[in-house]
Amino acid sequence: MTTSPAPRAAETAIAPITDIDLEDITEAANNVDLWLRQLSDNHLTLATLKQAADYVPIANNIMAAVDAVSDIIALAESEQSDPLDWVSLAINLIGIIPVPPALAFARKSLRPTLHLVRQQLKANPRAPLGNALVTVLAGHMNATILGELENFVTQAQARLPGLLEDCAQSGTAIILALAGGIEDFLSGQLQPSPVIQDEHASLLDTLVRHATLPLEVATVASLNRLSKLLPTHTQNLGLTYAHRLRKLATEVAPNLRRLANADTPHSIAHLLSMLAQAAKHKRTHLSINIPPTGTKQVRHVTRQQQLGAIGRQRPARQDPGAAKNGACSGTCNSISFARGSEQLVHTDFALPGPFPVTWSRNYRSSQAALDDGPLGARWITPFTVFFQGIENTLRHQAADGRSHDYPLPKVGKFHHDPVEDIVLVRTGERTLSLARGYRLEECYEQVGDRFRLWAIRQRGGACIALHYEHSHQGVQVLSDLLTYQDERLHQHIHTRLDASGRIESLWSMH
Repeated sequence: MTTSPAPRAAETAIAPITDIDLEDITEAANNVDLWLRQLSDNHLTLATLKQAADYVPIANNIMAAVDAVSDIIALAESEQSDPLDWVSLAINLIGIIPVPPALAFARKSLRPTLHLVRQQLKANPRAPLGNALVTVLAGHMNATILGELENFVTQAQARLPGLLEDCAQSGTAIILALAGGIEDFLSGQLQPSPVIQDEHASLLDTLVRHATLPLEVATVASLNRLSKLLPTHTQNLGLTYAHRLRKLATEVAPNLRRLANADTPHSIAHLLSMLAQAAKHKRTHLSINIPPTGTKQVRHVTRQQQLGAIGRQRPARQDPGAAKNGACSGTCNSISFARGSEQLVHTDFALPGPFPVTWSRNYRSSQAALDDGPLGARWITPFTVFFQGIENTLRHQAADGRSHDYPLPKVGKFHHDPVEDIVLVRTGERTLSLARGYRLEECYEQVGDRFRLWAIRQRGGACIALHYEHSHQGVQVLSDLLTYQDERLHQHIHTRLDASGRIESLWSMH
């Protein structure tokens, strides 16, 4: 008998707020939209719900909003709620509850602070908070509000019961709005929601602006007609979740009030008390040697870096370059951690000379753009790389099987990719040059919608020229590779094609 692994606990990404990408916020909003689709046979979306459900005014903090609704979904789907899910919901609600303008920065600062402390204690409950974490949080405080971290924590502890009461009210209103929207849709009783004049954005309006799943926004009247055609199992699923949400709404206030008790492990009050102890410990360890004569001044300068927190991040679009990544980027069996793609490298031969030729084929399972390549599906070599033109952009199919998107420079202009450490130059209307530092230059010429490789030059005068004399079904295929030192020919390698137009063998003619 096999047992399925336990679901992985949700994590929150805490990073400098300038490093949190809009696509991460979009991913979180899409998660809410997808949940509504799943319980309504793909008809109820954030956009359609926004037309009818009552607005829940909140402060315009989209990261906190999407995370709070994601927490509500997790609680509604759980047979037995995890206390840490209530802690996460309370932290995210702190980021969206309406507060007086004078406290707005303090409220926004408190949310990433609590998330960071929570994850630190969840990883190692018995360990004290380290100085490094306190230093990061002190810089976060200085970037948003004036005052020391210890003083900020003291004020937060004093305001905590009132903050949690406000969170309970907002959380209950959000849950009831979701439940009411689902019930009204299933019963065909949606009514257009009135326009509410409010200085804050509404929850649904904020979410919809960042949800980018393909939407077909139906009118309220058509949704009401559509509800009568839903399958029975879909109606039952939607009503089940609406019932769970209404039950959950009654549990918000008591569960959030318990988080004001510092004796409850991982409660908000407990997190603040641990942070206060760590901040006090760091202050008492600030010391200096005093000379017997003269004066000395001790100062502590804290870097300013505002933090943000987001519960979901967009999936990786690219596998990392193993040579530059530093940390291991895949398993021993060449499965990428980022995307789960498989990579295989096979070297057929290596020829020495002024320009050494190593024919290494690289297979990457995720590279569908190479399905019709001259080496077979998803195989590539350093001599079959190319650029694919897509409107005013270029997609480089690199020798390691990865692809990189670049803008198409104007003639005489260049684009620098600091991550891959290359400079792409538009040398002519139909030619490109790709420089890898000062040692290597790859030259490309345009044929159709592709820029194919025709030469590689090294700094010392060695180079290789590529010719395309083979043709299969109107497509030119690599036929010859000629290496030179200055003007002197050294190696001539010829390719042979099979019946499918793929390179089946190579041999040296010198």
